[in-house]
Amino acid sequence: RALAVLNDKGFVFRERKTMAWCPSCATSLASAELDYRSKSSTTALVLFPLATPCLARVVSAFKWEPGHSAPAEGTLVGLAAWTTTPWTLSLNRALVVPPAADLVALQLVSGVLCLVPRTRADAVREMLTG
Repeated sequence: RALAVLNDKGFVFRERKTMAWCPSCATSLASAELDYRSKSSTTALVLFPLATPCLARVVSAFKWEPGHSAPAEGTLVGLAAWTTTPWTLSLNRALVVPPAADLVALQLVSGVLCLVPRTRADAVREMLTG
């Protein structure tokens, strides 16, 4: 009843939502990341194409594997994002990659390269090839 009284007097309202924050990563956390129980979920691996201004910087700064060269003109280069909440993807505006990230380029199909962390490259290959 006390909440109803506060609501009737206009003290209860919806304006902004709280957001969990990881101080060591300096990123926001999804509510699912706060629940530590093990569970199986459907996942999605999504390619975020690099915008033209970023592409030139990434191609010049990227350490291409021995025997591999920078992508040919017209090659789609993107970053991989793995998620268990694909319905949130339409709200994404950017992916953050630390400057010292150790990435490798996986060729998905002809003309498409996907940059992934070296430590996850084998898992991504397995996910893509089944």
